[in-house]
Amino acid sequence: MKKILALLMTLFFLSSMLVSCDNTQKILKKANAALQEAPYAMTLKISCECDNKEYNKIFSSMDMRIPITVDGKNISMDLKINVNGYRAIAKVIVADMVVYNKVETISQTVKMKADMNDEQYQEFMEKNNAEMMLSPKDFGELTVETKDGKEYIACDKVSEEGLEELNDMIAEILKSLDGEATVSDVAYGVTLNDGKYESMEMTCVYSVTVGGETCNVTYHLSAEFTYGNIPKVYTPEDASSYQEISFDELMG
Repeated sequence: MKKILALLMTLFFLSSMLVSCDNTQKILKKANAALQEAPYAMTLKISCECDNKEYNKIFSSMDMRIPITVDGKNISMDLKINVNGYRAIAKVIVADMVVYNKVETISQTVKMKADMNDEQYQEFMEKNNAEMMLSPKDFGELTVETKDGKEYIACDKVSEEGLEELNDMIAEILKSLDGEATVSDVAYGVTLNDGKYESMEMTCVYSVTVGGETCNVTYHLSAEFTYGNIPKVYTPEDASSYQEISFDELMG
């Protein structure tokens, strides 16, 4: 349960890195403000490719499409997992200072919730805070192109400090597998339409070693944004059926 929640939050904040990494640039101030003014929906897509044919079958089965709704401080995320026959559906809702986590598998459904105070909410949202990972200073090349009313921003040539941050992130994920990985390349781009975020794309290439075997994994992440007529995020109707646990238990 905790690993699924951690995965969901890691993916969300990784996408947030694309939103916030360039927030010091004037061209994105309006786009960042639009995300604060009204609810929006983001569809996050993740896929991996491996140069090892055997492992690539596993990675290809892990492609994900994650709908995320952001309504002020309230957030809703859905994740479907299908790896080597293991299937699970996870839903996380943050509403009115309470975290609701529901995981459904073939054999059982587990529902947990935890109250948060202001400090705990901040901790929850900053646990994987991507704003601290990368910023424009971490790239040696930042280009902006305007075409057909849209603005395209490309970031290339990540610095050694930026690579170190990404390596630290993947190292934490692989810790339970007693594995290690080194990122060799990273690039991302942002598309804005009418001053708002329309889409984002990120690519990382990792050299991953687990169990003495090494392979190269190309990680793709993209996000598409929708504004207007976005459903608000509310407390689940069956909130009373969730097992109540402490915030520390949820985060532990």
